[in-house]
Amino acid sequence: MKKIFIIPISLVLLSVAIFVSCSNGNDIPPIPTEPQNVTATASVPGCIDVSWNAVDSAISYVVYYRLSSDDSEEDLQIIETEKTFIRIENLIGDKTYDFWVTAKNSTGESDRSDVVSAKPYFPTPTEPQNMTVRASGFCCMDVSWDAVDSATSYVLYYCLSTDDKEENLHKIETENTFIRIEPLIDEETYDFWVIAKNSSGESDRSDIVSARSYFPAPGRVDAYAQGTGYANVSWTSVKGADSYEIYAAERPKYGREKEKILCTTSIGNGTHRIVRLTSGKEYRFYVKAVRGTKKSDYSSSSWSVLIH
Repeated sequence: MKKIFIIPISLVLLSVAIFVSCSNGNDIPPIPTEPQNVTATASVPGCIDVSWNAVDSAISYVVYYRLSSDDSEEDLQIIETEKTFIRIENLIGDKTYDFWVTAKNSTGESDRSDVVSAKPYFPTPTEPQNMTVRASGFCCMDVSWDAVDSATSYVLYYCLSTDDKEENLHKIETENTFIRIEPLIDEETYDFWVIAKNSSGESDRSDIVSARSYFPAPGRVDAYAQGTGYANVSWTSVKGADSYEIYAAERPKYGREKEKILCTTSIGNGTHRIVRLTSGKEYRFYVKAVRGTKKSDYSSSSWSVLIH
C-alpha cells in the first residue's frame, strides 16, 4: 500500500517566499528597449551630430552608421558611448549616411532604433587659386589650379578672347584639378576661368587667365658624347608633332657660334644618334617640332658637349 505525504500549505508558501527573496537578492535587469527619438543633424563642416532619448537600465549605447548606398557589413562603422549624444567627424561631403542606435547593459543589447539619414553640411567653396594655362601640343592647352577645401568638383569655362557670346562659351566639369583642352584653333588667344562646386553651391569664378594656342617647342633636350665623332640627343616630345628637326650650334675657340641643321627624325621621347661631328669640338643641340609645313620655335639648348 503506497504512503501519501501531505505537505502543509504553510510550508509551500514559506518555500515560495524564500525563492522570491533569493531572486530579489540577485536581480538580473531586463534587456533595454531600443532608443527612441534618434536624430541626426549636420553641424560643423564634415560632421553630423547624433542624439537620442535615454533608456532605463541602459549603461551604454552603440551608434552604427554607414553610407546610405552601402549595405556591406565590413564598411559598417561602430562607436560605443555612455552618453546620449555623439558628434561623428570626417564624413565625406555630398554623401548621405544612415544612423541607428542600440542600448546595452549587462544582460544584453536592445533591438536597433529607427534608422535616420543625414548629409554632412559643407560651406560653399572659395574660388580656385593659381590657375595656369600652357600650350602642350598642337592646338592643345593644359589647364591646372590649386585644390579647394570642401570642393567635390570643378567647372572650367573657356572661350576665344574676342568672343564673349554665351552660346560660344565652352564648359567642362571635372573632379580633377588638371584638364587638357583640345582641339583649339591654332594661333588664337583664349580666356580660361574655373569655379569650385559642392552640395552647398558654387564658388565665385577664379581670375581669368588668357593664353595663346600655338605649336610649342620640345622640352628638356639632353645630349652626351659617345664614341668617336657622334653624340646621342634626346628630348620631350610634343603632342601632334609629325617629326623633329635637330640643330647644333658649334662652339669654336674663337668667333661666334654657327647654327646648322643636322637631321630630321620622327623619334620623340627617345634618343637619336647624331654622327659625323668634329672631334674636339663643342656642340649645343636644339630641337624643333614639325607638323606639316608648321614648325615650332627652337627648344632650349642642351649643355655643351665635347665630341670625342
